[in-house]
Amino acid sequence: MTFGQIINSRNKCQLFFPGSRSGLSIFSAFIDSFWGIVYKRTRNQIFEPDKKRIVNTGMGAKQTKSFTEIHRRRQIIDIAIEMIATRGYQQTTLTKIAAKAGFSKGVIFYYFKNKEDLVKQTGAAMLEELRTYTIKEMKQDNSDKSQLEKYIRAYFDFIRQNRQKFLILMELGFNLNSSGQHSIFGAHEYRECRDRLHFILGKDNGTLPREGDLPAVIQGMLDGVSIQWVADIRSVDLDLCQTTILNMIDSYLTAQGKK
Repeated sequence: MTFGQIINSRNKCQLFFPGSRSGLSIFSAFIDSFWGIVYKRTRNQIFEPDKKRIVNTGMGAKQTKSFTEIHRRRQIIDIAIEMIATRGYQQTTLTKIAAKAGFSKGVIFYYFKNKEDLVKQTGAAMLEELRTYTIKEMKQDNSDKSQLEKYIRAYFDFIRQNRQKFLILMELGFNLNSSGQHSIFGAHEYRECRDRLHFILGKDNGTLPREGDLPAVIQGMLDGVSIQWVADIRSVDLDLCQTTILNMIDSYLTAQGKK
């Protein structure tokens, strides 16, 4: 799906929500959200079951890295992000990344198996930034807002501040999927998001929702709205969408007798 197709699907949904920008965005989020629907489960998980971080070398080994190696790996990822942002996925090559970094292409193969492996781990690094940011912002927010409202606000704030990176994530996903490669978004990443929302809802309401029910729907709305905002920033109001999402969730919980 291209940006143009995303915007076109929003325009079609306008027929059902005349005059309601936030309601339109929430509804079409279910159509547009590719995070949990479009992409297939990746075979090369970025996380181990015990949730400890690993670094894959070009030979696929899993081992502890020195500070220098961690810094070099991060340098390669940062250059990849910069080049994809300025040149696009197709024009970004390992040769160009190595030249920009000032070392041979063989160095990149020490850390990554190939371009697709580098792209997946670049996407994983950006998703980790999002995860770290939301957790930090929720801890620092001492207001009386619900944990869910804090999470949604932090999520959308990160998207606002990192629109370019989110665009890159979309491009990486589109290109990997269309080329037959596995997505940068694996089952573990989605499961982690659902587990976090499951915990937040339980903390706010004193009772946990069913696994894979409301948490999956909420994450789908957040991702779908973010995709639309990135593609059509003038037409999608994140603040209005946040309010609409919270009202929808509140109405649902009330109907279920959980509030």
